[in-house]
Amino acid sequence: MRNFIRVTLSSALLTGAILLAAQSFDLHQFQEGLGSFGAGHLSVVIGAIMVSSLFASLRVRSIAAGLGYQMSVRDSIAVLSLGQLGGAIFFQIFGQLAARGSYLAKHNVPFSGTVIITGQERVAAALVSFGLAVIGALYLFHQVTFRSRRRWPRSDPYCDRSDIRGHRGRNCVA
Repeated sequence: MRNFIRVTLSSALLTGAILLAAQSFDLHQFQEGLGSFGAGHLSVVIGAIMVSSLFASLRVRSIAAGLGYQMSVRDSIAVLSLGQLGGAIFFQIFGQLAARGSYLAKHNVPFSGTVIITGQERVAAALVSFGLAVIGALYLFHQVTFRSRRRWPRSDPYCDRSDIRGHRGRNCVA
């Protein structure tokens, strides 16, 4: 009985959410936007998303193997997909942890292992994104510069002068 109530309530909430989203969905605008893409562009985008997801699932699999948890490619794709779905429904990291934890618990991975796998995978994903951003910046601007907010002392003719109140310039070291 308890399971029946849980399934019924979950189904009712899902149906309500779908109906609420459908009210603001404009099919004509969606078709118009989709038609602005050519078939070639759309297939390249879909292919890039699939390759990216495959690399992400292999990243999850290799991190899990490094921690001693053997995982098939199918399981790593399922973990990644459920994590993305959970992150879209709840807050990103909490949704990922909940969805991945529920799947990996059935494969004898404790929740602490799920947290470590997810944390390491997020750090690895951030490093990959940073690397791609640097490559993109090099391609576009032919250089990458990192500046500190701190202004280092330098010789500036305005630093030798003081204003009426005796204060030196803003970037001058007293």
